[in-house]
Amino acid sequence: MVPHHPPPTHLHPHVTETSRHLTASMVVLDPQRAAVLLVHHNATGKWVFPGGHVDPDEYAADAALREVEEETGITAQLFDTSTPIHLPGMIRLASPWITAEIPAPAKPQRPGKPAEPAHTHIDALFIGTADSTAGDLTAALDEVGGVRWVPLPDLDDLDVRAEVPDLARAAHLHVVLTQLNPLADPGTTTGTEARP
Repeated sequence: MVPHHPPPTHLHPHVTETSRHLTASMVVLDPQRAAVLLVHHNATGKWVFPGGHVDPDEYAADAALREVEEETGITAQLFDTSTPIHLPGMIRLASPWITAEIPAPAKPQRPGKPAEPAHTHIDALFIGTADSTAGDLTAALDEVGGVRWVPLPDLDDLDVRAEVPDLARAAHLHVVLTQLNPLADPGTTTGTEARP
């Protein structure tokens, strides 16, 4: 049995090394230009998909869309990967494309916020689309160090988190194939609304 030690008092009182936080992120693609929207993550120093913590009483898809807009200034459209099925008496919510456990690094210095130890994020990763030529990119510098559209072939030359190139390319392929065969997938919706 491993002894339990309380976290140091200078750390965030609600985050421990065994904490699991629900987060939502989004692979935002411009399918016409084969580009993906990335943010420079302050804590890791890597380019990643926009995303963050799911707020209390918030749907994960809404959190992903909110984080994209907050971190980048871009309003993305949710590309719904849910199975179109009738659910009597229920409301079908948008399903994540992938759900993954991601190690979250320690944040010893957070101006105006308590430090956090390394912990775990359970991330709901959605796919979204946007026009890379419409709207200005505006990085939320308190959260990210920069924002940019990256052509998919250039991902291997950028300091990205390890999974970003493969996930971006797989998401792009999924969107393109679905657009070629619209009966294969429910397609694009907004927010968490169910499709008939």
